[in-house]
Amino acid sequence: MSRVLGALPANGATKVSYGSIMLTGRDPTINIFQVGPKELLDTNFISISAPAGSTAIINVTGSYVGVANAGIQLNGVSMPRLLWNLYQASRFETGSISVPGSVLAPFAEATIGWGDIKGTLIVDKCFSLSQLHQVPFGNNWLVP
Repeated sequence: MSRVLGALPANGATKVSYGSIMLTGRDPTINIFQVGPKELLDTNFISISAPAGSTAIINVTGSYVGVANAGIQLNGVSMPRLLWNLYQASRFETGSISVPGSVLAPFAEATIGWGDIKGTLIVDKCFSLSQLHQVPFGNNWLVP
C-alpha cells in the first residue's frame, strides 16, 4: 500500500523557502504532495493547506526521514485525513515536534523523540519517548 501511494503523481504544490515548507492543494477529494528528506529535516515550519473534507497524502522520499523542532499548521484538512507516507524509509526519527496525522512507514525503524503523534503510526519497529494519540485515519477508500 505504501509503495502504491508513493507512486501516485503529486497534484498539490510544494514550496520550500527560508526553512519553511508550504503544501497547498486545491482538489476537493485528494491532494498528493512530494517532499524530499533534506527539506523535511531542515525545516522549522510546515503549512498544509487543502479543502476541508479532502485527504492529504505527503509522500516523503528517502531511506532516512527525520523531522524535529518544527511547527506544523493545518489549514482546512484535518488530522484524520492526513497521511505522511514514508514509502522508502528504513529509518524515521522525530524530536521535539507534534506530528498531526497518520504516519505510514512500514519498512522503517522509528525513534519518536519528545513530542507526539496525533494519528495512527505504522512502522516496522518503534522506540518512543513520546505520546502516541490514536486518531484513526479517516479515509477508508485507501484500504483494499
